[in-house]
Amino acid sequence: MASRPQSSPPAPPQLPADLTEEHLLVADLTAHVEQRSLHGEVEDVLLDDVEVSAGRLTRLRLIGGRITRCQFTDVEVVDSDLSGVDVPDSRWQRVAVRDSRLAGVSLAGGTWSDVTLTDVRAARLDLRFATVRRARFTRCDLSALDLTGATLDGVVFEDCRLVEARFAQLTVKRAEFVGCDASASMGVDSLRSAVVDATTLMSLAAPMAATLGLRLS
Repeated sequence: MASRPQSSPPAPPQLPADLTEEHLLVADLTAHVEQRSLHGEVEDVLLDDVEVSAGRLTRLRLIGGRITRCQFTDVEVVDSDLSGVDVPDSRWQRVAVRDSRLAGVSLAGGTWSDVTLTDVRAARLDLRFATVRRARFTRCDLSALDLTGATLDGVVFEDCRLVEARFAQLTVKRAEFVGCDASASMGVDSLRSAVVDATTLMSLAAPMAATLGLRLS
């Protein structure tokens, strides 16, 4: 049985009791979107300087496109699909994502503080050169996750699939891996300061052997 993470959980989003329901096509995303519950479906969206706070994205289908300089503060994302969206240099603070898809989403160069992903399908998630503080990933499919050049500080991966993840040039200040499958991952020497349990360590055996140039007799 895998041990439980020792780090304190991230701070949750602070949402008002009542949110105004609004379709994404009606919302004015060029202005600050506050205390809204957004839903709807849009493909190949192109937006700049989007700011959402004290709100919820629910049953939202946002497939492909690019959103630059996005800022989420106190936001819940529930039962939504943001697959393939390019969101470079974004800022997420007190954001909780659950039961959603972030497959192929690029969040390169972003800053995350107090972020949770729970039961999220996020294969090929791109967090290159991102700074991630106080974050927790639980029961997520993070296959081919790219953390090249990223910084992890107070981050927990629990019961996650990390097959073929990329850790090259990763800076680990504080990170825990509990009950994870990190087989076939690359750049594992960058995990030298991380805390891993026995289950995760077993999955790292082959990548570590390859990094050290070991051969089975």
